[in-house]
Amino acid sequence: MISIIIPCYATLQNNHGSYVQRAVQSALQQTFSRKEIIIVDDGSPVQVLNLWGHPIRVIRHEQNQGLPTALN
Repeated sequence: MISIIIPCYATLQNNHGSYVQRAVQSALQQTFSRKEIIIVDDGSPVQVLNLWGHPIRVIRHEQNQGLPTALN
């Protein structure tokens, strides 16, 4: 199995919703037979919701911890 991790920090001022959508669509198109897609919402003021269902999982940090922690 391969894990695709997409860290994000979404605000009303940035366009991360669009970037996350494009990243998820790209990940879904990969031809690996077994994959999981993990979106790490790193304490965003605008919560990232799982609008896609399986195999996507959203992990939310209650406060921003920075990119290295989100990737780990």
